[in-house]
Amino acid sequence: METNTPNREAMLDVISKINAVDGFDPSAFVEEYEGLDGKPIAGIPVAVQEAWFRLKYPEGRIAVHAELGANKDSIVAHARIYKHYTDPDECFLAEASAARSYSEKAPNVSPREWAQTAAIGIALRHAGFGLQFKVAGEPALPVANGLPLTGLGNGIAQPKPADTSLESQTPAPPPPVDPLEAAKQTMCPLKKYDGRTLGELVMLDPNFLKWMATKYQNNEHPEIPAAARLICEHALKNA
Repeated sequence: METNTPNREAMLDVISKINAVDGFDPSAFVEEYEGLDGKPIAGIPVAVQEAWFRLKYPEGRIAVHAELGANKDSIVAHARIYKHYTDPDECFLAEASAARSYSEKAPNVSPREWAQTAAIGIALRHAGFGLQFKVAGEPALPVANGLPLTGLGNGIAQPKPADTSLESQTPAPPPPVDPLEAAKQTMCPLKKYDGRTLGELVMLDPNFLKWMATKYQNNEHPEIPAAARLICEHALKNA
């Protein structure tokens, strides 16, 4: 069956108007990067996606938090996109998750920062900020720190296919994740300190941090009390 090209072009034109902002053309920021497989891919930097979102929803909110992966060798970040900063937690436009671990190709990139940026980029794409280019047939992927956020599918990074070459059989082990540092970098899930890490609360509001360690309960963020307790215990030891 032949593709109705004129009709397809018309439909793509309609799709391109999703989240349209007068005077802003996101296609001007599409760049080509080298993928993890060495092949070129097109992508929009996550910073551009965020700017586009802020232009569309000046009072919107991007909520993100991260936690240690199940095997303790990766960081898993979760992001949600809201039209307005007062919207209830469950009234989000889109959400996504991404897992990242140490990469030999980017030894100076923090897995936590990479995972958070990836989750934000995917969630924004799901909300329509970059979806247009993927629908048009371009392999558009959010990009962070010059590294494409590949293999995301449903939002969770998929492992790369195994390389059977001799060189790949002895990869350098990733550096261990410091539990205390991971706890300090955990984002506060409550609106009172939205965008702040638990580590920052040691100086900003230690009583609130203590409350989170002893009384906070939320099935969506089961890692928060343990992280807060670890920080409080460390602070007491060094008091």
